Amino acid sequence: MKTKHNGYRRGLGKAMIAYFSRPMEEEFTDGKGTKKKRRTGIPTMRGFCDEEGIDSVRTLARFAEEHPAFRRDYERAREMEKNVLIVGATLGELDGSMVKYLLSTEFGDERMTDAGAAENLPVTDERIVRMIELAEKRK
Repeated sequence: MKTKHNGYRRGLGKAMIAYFSRPMEEEFTDGKGTKKKRRTGIPTMRGFCDEEGIDSVRTLARFAEEHPAFRRDYERAREMEKNVLIVGATLGELDGSMVKYLLSTEFGDERMTDAGAAENLPVTDERIVRMIELAEKRK
Protein backbone atom coordinates (compact mmCIF):
# COMPACT_ATOMS: atom_id res chain seq x y z
CA MET A 1 0.00 0.00 0.00
CA LYS A 2 1.23 3.47 -0.86
CA THR A 3 1.45 6.44 1.48
CA LYS A 4 -1.94 8.11 1.94
CA HIS A 5 -2.50 11.35 0.06
CA ASN A 6 -5.26 13.66 -1.09
CA GLY A 7 -3.73 14.92 -4.34
CA TYR A 8 -5.08 14.18 -7.78
CA ARG A 9 -2.60 12.91 -10.39
CA ARG A 10 -2.84 12.38 -14.12
CA GLY A 11 -3.50 8.79 -15.09
CA LEU A 12 -5.54 8.05 -11.98
CA GLY A 13 -8.68 7.36 -14.03
CA LYS A 14 -6.88 4.87 -16.26
CA ALA A 15 -5.44 3.17 -13.17
CA MET A 16 -8.94 2.89 -11.71
CA ILE A 17 -10.36 1.30 -14.88
CA ALA A 18 -7.42 -1.13 -14.96
CA TYR A 19 -8.04 -2.03 -11.30
CA PHE A 20 -11.72 -2.79 -11.94
CA SER A 21 -10.90 -4.69 -15.15
CA ARG A 22 -8.43 -7.20 -13.76
CA PRO A 23 -9.66 -10.54 -12.46
CA MET A 24 -9.38 -11.06 -8.73
CA GLU A 25 -8.95 -14.80 -8.80
CA GLU A 26 -6.43 -17.54 -8.34
CA GLU A 27 -5.90 -20.88 -9.98
CA PHE A 28 -5.99 -24.02 -7.88
CA THR A 29 -6.12 -27.74 -8.42
CA ASP A 30 -9.08 -29.57 -6.91
CA GLY A 31 -8.88 -32.99 -5.29
CA LYS A 32 -9.32 -34.69 -8.66
CA GLY A 33 -6.38 -32.86 -10.25
CA THR A 34 -8.56 -30.47 -12.26
CA LYS A 35 -7.31 -26.90 -12.56
CA LYS A 36 -9.95 -24.38 -11.54
CA LYS A 37 -10.21 -20.71 -10.67
CA ARG A 38 -11.77 -19.13 -7.62
CA ARG A 39 -12.55 -15.55 -6.76
CA THR A 40 -10.21 -14.06 -4.17
CA GLY A 41 -12.12 -10.83 -3.75
CA ILE A 42 -14.08 -8.21 -5.59
CA PRO A 43 -12.83 -4.83 -6.75
CA THR A 44 -14.17 -1.93 -4.70
CA MET A 45 -13.57 1.79 -4.56
CA ARG A 46 -12.15 1.33 -1.05
CA GLY A 47 -9.74 -1.31 -2.37
CA PHE A 48 -8.66 1.01 -5.18
CA CYS A 49 -8.02 3.80 -2.66
CA ASP A 50 -5.88 1.46 -0.56
CA GLU A 51 -3.90 0.34 -3.59
CA GLU A 52 -3.28 3.91 -4.77
CA GLY A 53 -2.67 5.42 -1.33
CA ILE A 54 -5.76 7.64 -1.45
CA ASP A 55 -7.18 8.39 1.97
CA SER A 56 -10.89 7.88 1.28
CA VAL A 57 -13.58 7.14 -1.27
CA ARG A 58 -14.88 10.66 -0.65
CA THR A 59 -11.59 11.97 -2.01
CA LEU A 60 -12.24 10.09 -5.28
CA ALA A 61 -15.71 11.66 -5.47
CA ARG A 62 -14.12 15.09 -4.95
CA PHE A 63 -11.62 14.38 -7.73
CA ALA A 64 -14.56 13.47 -10.00
CA GLU A 65 -16.22 16.81 -9.25
CA GLU A 66 -13.02 18.77 -9.90
CA HIS A 67 -11.63 16.94 -12.96
CA PRO A 68 -14.01 16.23 -15.90
CA ALA A 69 -11.69 13.69 -17.54
CA PHE A 70 -11.47 11.73 -14.29
CA ARG A 71 -15.24 11.97 -13.81
CA ARG A 72 -15.86 9.83 -16.90
CA ASP A 73 -13.54 7.09 -15.63
CA TYR A 74 -14.96 7.37 -12.10
CA GLU A 75 -18.52 6.91 -13.37
CA ARG A 76 -17.45 3.97 -15.53
CA ALA A 77 -15.67 2.36 -12.56
CA ARG A 78 -18.79 2.80 -10.40
CA GLU A 79 -20.79 0.96 -13.07
CA MET A 80 -18.13 -1.75 -13.18
CA GLU A 81 -18.30 -2.08 -9.39
CA LYS A 82 -22.10 -2.35 -9.58
CA ASN A 83 -21.83 -5.02 -12.29
CA VAL A 84 -19.47 -7.13 -10.17
CA LEU A 85 -22.06 -7.14 -7.39
CA ILE A 86 -24.94 -8.05 -9.71
CA VAL A 87 -23.03 -10.83 -11.44
CA GLY A 88 -21.76 -12.16 -8.12
CA ALA A 89 -25.29 -12.34 -6.72
CA THR A 90 -26.64 -13.88 -9.91
CA LEU A 91 -24.00 -16.62 -9.83
CA GLY A 92 -24.62 -17.22 -6.13
CA GLU A 93 -21.14 -16.07 -5.13
CA LEU A 94 -22.47 -13.08 -3.18
CA ASP A 95 -25.46 -12.80 -0.88
CA GLY A 96 -28.37 -11.45 -2.95
CA SER A 97 -29.97 -9.61 -0.03
CA MET A 98 -26.71 -7.81 0.69
CA VAL A 99 -26.28 -6.92 -2.98
CA LYS A 100 -29.81 -5.48 -3.13
CA TYR A 101 -29.01 -3.47 0.01
CA LEU A 102 -25.75 -2.17 -1.50
CA LEU A 103 -27.48 -1.28 -4.76
CA SER A 104 -30.00 0.78 -2.80
CA THR A 105 -27.53 2.48 -0.44
CA GLU A 106 -24.20 2.74 -2.23
CA PHE A 107 -25.56 3.21 -5.72
CA GLY A 108 -28.72 5.14 -4.89
CA ASP A 109 -31.07 2.72 -6.62
CA GLU A 110 -33.92 2.77 -4.11
CA ARG A 111 -36.00 0.60 -6.43
CA MET A 112 -33.81 -2.37 -5.52
CA THR A 113 -34.85 -2.39 -1.85
CA ASP A 114 -38.16 -4.14 -2.51
CA ALA A 115 -38.35 -6.92 -5.05
CA GLY A 116 -42.15 -6.61 -4.89
CA ALA A 117 -41.86 -3.24 -6.58
CA ALA A 118 -40.35 -4.86 -9.66
CA GLU A 119 -43.46 -4.24 -11.74
CA ASN A 120 -42.51 -0.55 -11.74
CA LEU A 121 -38.96 -1.21 -12.93
CA PRO A 122 -37.63 -1.17 -16.47
CA VAL A 123 -37.14 -4.68 -17.87
CA THR A 124 -33.41 -4.74 -17.20
CA ASP A 125 -33.80 -3.84 -13.52
CA GLU A 126 -36.65 -6.31 -13.10
CA ARG A 127 -34.51 -9.06 -14.57
CA ILE A 128 -31.68 -8.20 -12.20
CA VAL A 129 -33.98 -8.42 -9.17
CA ARG A 130 -35.48 -11.71 -10.38
CA MET A 131 -32.05 -13.20 -11.15
CA ILE A 132 -30.82 -12.32 -7.67
CA GLU A 133 -33.92 -13.85 -6.11
CA LEU A 134 -33.49 -17.04 -8.14
CA ALA A 135 -29.83 -17.26 -7.15
CA GLU A 136 -30.84 -16.92 -3.50
CA LYS A 137 -33.37 -19.75 -3.83
CA ARG A 138 -30.74 -22.06 -5.37
CA LYS A 139 -28.50 -21.82 -2.31
